[in-house]
Amino acid sequence: MKTAVGAPVRRRKLERIVSAFNKAVNDAAEAAPALEVGASAKRPILTVPHGILVNIDATALPCAPRRSLVADAARLPFHSSSFAVVAGAFVLCSLAHPELVSQEIERVLQPGGRYLSLEHVRATGLVGRVCQGAAGPLHRFFGAGCSLTTKPHLAQATTKFELVSARLWPDLIEPILMAEYRRR
Repeated sequence: MKTAVGAPVRRRKLERIVSAFNKAVNDAAEAAPALEVGASAKRPILTVPHGILVNIDATALPCAPRRSLVADAARLPFHSSSFAVVAGAFVLCSLAHPELVSQEIERVLQPGGRYLSLEHVRATGLVGRVCQGAAGPLHRFFGAGCSLTTKPHLAQATTKFELVSARLWPDLIEPILMAEYRRR
């Protein structure tokens, strides 16, 4: 069975985006207490040896031989202000109530700490929004519940975060935003 012509190009583009995010996260977490929320058992983002990985899929196994656990992202089992760096890739776009997880990330993040996120976001143009609306149900089903129309800035606006930097990779159906927030 042949794949669509654009599939290999899109896959390479996503791999480059995730690679840039991996580097940013691991550079930030090099010498700081760090947490990855939504860690994948196959490919965790946070690779520093002192990092803690939290998989939010209750059916998943712990992620790796490193410190990992399965937990509810809206009720993380850590003390307040435990981490200098928190990272999440395609987490908020996979949740029904991303604002609850944003508040929990705020709680476990130290004042001045950094939250790095990589998320699918809503397209800006009419054509993109129509395409996202059409592709959304299939993407949600095959993409582990991931929504193409997340508004991560709104989720962050309800908490004590300030946007430090953002980079948007535009795409008709799947624009991706890499952002860094600092806890006030």
